[in-house]
Amino acid sequence: MMKNTIIYVIAVIAATGGLLFGFDTGVISGAIPFFQKDFGLDNSMVELVTSAGLVGAILGALFCGKITDILGRKVVILASAVIFTIGALWSGFAPSIEQLIIARLFLGIAIGVSSFAVPLYIAEISPANKRGSLVSMFQLMITIGVLASYLSDLMFADEGDMSCWRPMFYIGVVPALILLIGMAFMPESPRWLISRGRDEEGKSVLARIEGNKSCIGLKLTIEMKLWELLLSDCYCVCHLVDDIYALTSLLVDSILSTTLCREAQHSNLRILNTCYRLSCMSCSIGNLSKLVCCRVWSYSNVT
Repeated sequence: MMKNTIIYVIAVIAATGGLLFGFDTGVISGAIPFFQKDFGLDNSMVELVTSAGLVGAILGALFCGKITDILGRKVVILASAVIFTIGALWSGFAPSIEQLIIARLFLGIAIGVSSFAVPLYIAEISPANKRGSLVSMFQLMITIGVLASYLSDLMFADEGDMSCWRPMFYIGVVPALILLIGMAFMPESPRWLISRGRDEEGKSVLARIEGNKSCIGLKLTIEMKLWELLLSDCYCVCHLVDDIYALTSLLVDSILSTTLCREAQHSNLRILNTCYRLSCMSCSIGNLSKLVCCRVWSYSNVT
């Protein structure tokens, strides 16, 4: 029971990043009519403010992967919580439209980072039998965040006060602080610790999550985590091989299709036959790579 409680607490706190994702994405919709009149903006400037957050999210998601592998999942989530906090305060305080655009762009970076780091962290720290339900909590929190943003807009909307859009953004500080303070007490991902050669720390985290298991049971859990680490890398390699052959097949098809226009009909048939064989070879090798990966995974579960 204690083990399950710890796991769910970790997942809920981490999934607050999903709530912030939904909140900061949705809150802009209710604030638009008010800051448009407050700053005297035309529709093109409103579109620029709205899209700034999405551009920031693209940038955050684009560069988050490598940074997360280097610094760790927990550190990156903590950094996103800081950005969420500063971005919410900055958006609400913005004295000019230029400041609001930059603040939304800055806030969007945290949205992109959380969309990658949070579900990754939850997946790596969850037991296999609960992983699906706990990771889906992130998506649930996104929906709750969007709903919360609409309720916040409704609560502060005031036709007589054109500056009422500011507290709509300020409310985002509350879940950001919850994420920041909560994650400060959460453990790092055991998978990341083991992948960085910090086996003892990884074992300690697993022991805390798995509870009072026997030494043999804990050892098997650690070995399974190592297998997952190895197999995930193998699976990425298999996908890479599959993609390379698919790209090769597409390239060959393109080259040969150009040649078809210049050859006689009997040559065309021969070239089409060659192209078909190359395509089949590509699919066969790609499927074989996936089959090997699945077989290794099945063997790891049995042993």
